[in-house]
Amino acid sequence: MVSRAAVRRFDEHVRDPARERDIARLHGQDFPVRDVRGFTANQWRVWRGGAWRHEYYDGRFGWWYAVGGVYYPYLAPIYPYPLVVAALVYTDLPADPPLVPVAPLRALPHVAYHCASPDGFYPALPACDGGWIAVHAGPDPYSVRPAGALLDAAQPGDAHVIRIVQSTQPQAEALPTPGEQAGIEIPPVITFTTAHDVMRVINPTAVYLKPDRQAPQAYKVGLGTLVYVIARSTDGTWSWVNTADNAQAYIPSSDIAPPPRPKDAAETASKSP
Repeated sequence: MVSRAAVRRFDEHVRDPARERDIARLHGQDFPVRDVRGFTANQWRVWRGGAWRHEYYDGRFGWWYAVGGVYYPYLAPIYPYPLVVAALVYTDLPADPPLVPVAPLRALPHVAYHCASPDGFYPALPACDGGWIAVHAGPDPYSVRPAGALLDAAQPGDAHVIRIVQSTQPQAEALPTPGEQAGIEIPPVITFTTAHDVMRVINPTAVYLKPDRQAPQAYKVGLGTLVYVIARSTDGTWSWVNTADNAQAYIPSSDIAPPPRPKDAAETASKSP
C-alpha cells in the first residue's frame, strides 16, 4: 500500500490542499474501521508496520504515524502504534517548531539485532537472555555479518558475509486470512506528551530502540551529553530523543536532567574554593 503521493516530490514546508484531497480520496478508506480491534488480519499487519515521524509534512510540523507512505496526524505519539486511525483531513496548523539549540544525537546504526539464546531477531524476540548482537544486513533478508570495527569498511556481498539459514529467522505470526477478524490482542501502550526540552545526561546511559530496558541498545551516550527531548512518557519513565535520522529512539528519563542555568553555574563557581 504505497501512496501515489509518496512517489512524487513535494516541498513539505508548504501546504498543498489539492494534495491533501488527493491523498484523502485515495487512502481515506484504507482502514474503514478506525479502531484497531476491528481490523482484519491484513489491516493489522500493515498498521503495525508503520513508524512514527516527527517532522514537516504538507506544511505542518508535528507527529505523524506513517503507513505505506501515508501520513496520519497525531498530537503526540503512542507506543508502539495508535489504537485509533486518525482522519487524513485536518485543519490545525501549529506554529513552526522552536529552534533546537543542540545537535541531534547521531543516527541509529543500520543493523539488525540477533539473540543466540533464545535464538531469534529483534523485534520478533522482545528480550534476550544472552545479550543482543548487532549484525549488518547483507544483500538479502537472510544474509547478515557481524557488526564491529569493519562495519563501515566491509561491503555487502564480500567474504565476510555469513548466511543465516531460514530456521534462525523469526517466523511470521499465524494470523487469520485477510477479510476475517484477526482476533487482535492489544499490546500494552505507552502514551507520550510532546516536549521541547534540552536535557543533559547525568548518568552514562544508552539510546534504546524502544522504551524498554530489555530492548537492544543502539549506542552509548556519555556523561554531560546534551540531548533534545521531543516527547516524554506520561509516567515520566522514558524520553523520546531527537536523532539525526529522526528515528524512534529512547533514553531513560532518570538518566537525564535539565542542564544548569548560567546563573546556577556562576553561583556554583563562586562557591568553589
